[in-house]
Amino acid sequence: MKHKSKLGYLVFAVLAMALGMGGVANAANLTFNNTYTIDLSSPDVDLMIAGNSEADSLVVGTGSVQVAVGSGNTFTIMSTDRKFEVTGATSADVTNTCVGGEGKVVITGGSLGETITVTPTDNTCPTDTGGGGGGGGGGGGGGSSGTTATTGTTLAPSKPISQMTIPELQTELARLTALLAQLQAAAGGPAAPAEAAVCSATFSTDLAYGMVSNEVKRMQAFMISRGHLAAGYNTGNYYSLTANAVGAYQTSKSISPVPNSFGPLTRAAANADCSL
Repeated sequence: MKHKSKLGYLVFAVLAMALGMGGVANAANLTFNNTYTIDLSSPDVDLMIAGNSEADSLVVGTGSVQVAVGSGNTFTIMSTDRKFEVTGATSADVTNTCVGGEGKVVITGGSLGETITVTPTDNTCPTDTGGGGGGGGGGGGGGSSGTTATTGTTLAPSKPISQMTIPELQTELARLTALLAQLQAAAGGPAAPAEAAVCSATFSTDLAYGMVSNEVKRMQAFMISRGHLAAGYNTGNYYSLTANAVGAYQTSKSISPVPNSFGPLTRAAANADCSL
């Protein structure tokens, strides 16, 4: 479930009440159990606080967010397209990324619990994760009948198959099935069934933007098998590319698109497809 609120300059206690936390924030325990969306006015952008984030305090201004994170706790804030600027970190560990069309800051609190300011900039994050096509080479001699995998395609699994769990094996199988379909289509051969979904169990959990789990990874494998997500994007992270895939699947099933939520209607459709 995703909460959304138009927030101006509010201190964490007010935000705590909005989240149903009673308005009293003990040290280190303003906890966001679900993904929470806040709307800044200058610039006019939406930011998402990831589920399971924790903070000692949170102040939402018109154009930035100030957060204090206790030692060992983690706070994650995201944007669907903006790059972030982070200031004020001294003891905290901060990861600031801007890839795949998404900006993300992950703060792991340090010993000082200092207040850190996170500001979305005017810079956007690139969405094209694939490299550009290389220049055409000279005329080749007699060609081989083999098919060459496209640049960026990973054939080998991320770890030995003997060490994989069942969900990881299912995900790997879905990735290879989608890759096989691509290669066979490129070679002019018979295409592998693009909608051979890999489902050994029903989807029973609602999934939302910002979640990271094996269940998300299994859902991504399903989206890959249905042709809505490119092979290799079964990362277990529910971010922009996965949201786009969920939205495309919802549209294909005549479900009103809510790409940030793999909810009951979408789960029911996926489970029906898995039973075919």
